[in-house]
Amino acid sequence: MPDLLLEVGTGEMPIDVLSALASDLSRRAGEAISENGLLGDGIRVLYTLRRLVFIMRNVTGQRLGGEEVINTISRVLGGIMAALTSERAIRRDASPADFILPIRYLVCLYGEQVIPVRARNVTADRVTRGHWRTHREESIALPSPAGYEQALAGGGVVVDPERRKQMVSNAVTAAAHEENVSAQIDDDLLVKIADAVEYPQPVIGRVNLPSDLRVTFANAALREAGFVPLDAGQGSDIRFVGFADGAMEQDVVRVGYERVARSALRGCKLLFSRDRKASLADHVRSLRGIDGELGLGSLWEKTERLRTLAGQIAQAIDASPGTVDRAAFLSQADRATWIVRAFPSLHGIAGATYAVLDGEESSVCIALEEGALSISNGIPGASEGLAIAIARSYDDLCSRLLTGSDMHDPQVIGVVDDLIALMVGGKVDLDLLSLLAPVSEQFNIFAPVMKTEELGKRLRTCLEERLVEYIETSEKITSPIASAIPQEVRANPYRSSACARALHEASGGEDFSLLLGSFERLRALLPAGSTRAFDPALFEGESERALWRAYLKAEGKLEAFLTKLDYAQAIDQLITLGSAIDRYTKDIDTHAGPKSMGNNRLGLIASVLDQFAHVCDLAALLAAHGYALSDEKR
Repeated sequence: MPDLLLEVGTGEMPIDVLSALASDLSRRAGEAISENGLLGDGIRVLYTLRRLVFIMRNVTGQRLGGEEVINTISRVLGGIMAALTSERAIRRDASPADFILPIRYLVCLYGEQVIPVRARNVTADRVTRGHWRTHREESIALPSPAGYEQALAGGGVVVDPERRKQMVSNAVTAAAHEENVSAQIDDDLLVKIADAVEYPQPVIGRVNLPSDLRVTFANAALREAGFVPLDAGQGSDIRFVGFADGAMEQDVVRVGYERVARSALRGCKLLFSRDRKASLADHVRSLRGIDGELGLGSLWEKTERLRTLAGQIAQAIDASPGTVDRAAFLSQADRATWIVRAFPSLHGIAGATYAVLDGEESSVCIALEEGALSISNGIPGASEGLAIAIARSYDDLCSRLLTGSDMHDPQVIGVVDDLIALMVGGKVDLDLLSLLAPVSEQFNIFAPVMKTEELGKRLRTCLEERLVEYIETSEKITSPIASAIPQEVRANPYRSSACARALHEASGGEDFSLLLGSFERLRALLPAGSTRAFDPALFEGESERALWRAYLKAEGKLEAFLTKLDYAQAIDQLITLGSAIDRYTKDIDTHAGPKSMGNNRLGLIASVLDQFAHVCDLAALLAAHGYALSDEKR
């Protein structure tokens, strides 16, 4: 079955919308083709800054003849191109995915056949274009979609963005090896470089580090200019890799890149010098005039919330209250500096650097740096830095929920996942809902529509949903086990994780399977709404008294085990109740005798089941497995 290729050739497009444009074109084409009775095996999304490409393999029609398939493709793709080249789209008065430059050429092939799709005054043919500079005079006639990428590569164009990214990454690694240094390229810079060229070619440059300028700041300036720093700097030199587009004279390009790099470093040094005219603490006053990201007051108000939150967290993790408060007070100050305004990625790093230069205590400086780092850098090693990091994520999450962000928004999910990872990785035994009350008034001033109660509900739901996902992916524990975390600890990620691990270990044993049966038989005897009150003096049979004694013995031990987060021992303690439960469910009829006697028995059952609920939610585990006892087993 033939493949379908559509290539849209344009002028140079803005790189910040390239991926969205290519994905939008492919989504529209794929949906329209499917809706019109055509089938295909898969879609490839390819692009460079001068072309958008849609490829669908093995396209065929459902009960359509060959000519009908061709006519359908022509009609569908013609409609899409008309929409993309409308006056509204070209004026950019919609989202970035609706914007496109005037089209210079079109290629549309269904197998070996040209589909003459039109976009304004351009009609598709089989001729694509090579690299805009090195092969500008060359036209490449494509016999079919097969071999499209190879044909473009021969014309100096790597049309697959993933391959360009791999080429850039490999070139950085090779350059670092050649210079005998280390180098890392973050994802944002990798995409920025790969999308800015059609054929990446590395060029190594070297510049002097301006006096007194911190290497970390200089590297940030180089990254902003599109270069990859090769190391932390040796002596007065900084080496970097730049990427040219296609074949070029290395020496000429190197001279130009080094000129650009020196200019970037001079500008960075100027910003640094202006910042040092005041201390970091002096910059805190300027935060009153800087709005927070999500509209909840100024950065000064955010600082106050962080001080409150970090102070509460510090108590739970035995961090120094004074260090945490000072670090929280200074945590947003560098956002008023020139260096961070120019290079936002230096937030936290700049604060820590300036704090050192100001003579702040080393523990405060460490907390500032660790508290602002991404979770990808690892869990903060100092408890004070951990307190700041958790407070920052918590405030971000609550702020987003208060301002109406959907709980399934990718940014919300990212913040929740970071918060859970910090709590679990940092072994922080703290219920996150308990942090809400101390800052409720500070939030309500700026978001009076959603009261703390509603925020608490959204926060709990958000945490519970992502916690199960975290346990499944990070802990490699199945969803049924993750669903058995007790309700009372689901706002405490560390306890939830400890419980899930213990359940996972216990669930494969025979004793645990017997425990599930004992639990289900006991639960089946308890009607909804039963009281928890019972009087041991009213117990008549030995099986009642045996269950009561087992309950009392387990009660104190369970509390001690759960205090120490020893869920494995707690589960073992529940297993010891199994024989007493089985004897009770076999011998006792809760409906026999006076109503008061029946209620007393139900009170004991409810209390025993409450012990289970403190350790794990076996009812949820049974439901997840579809477990049910037959009447005979009951």
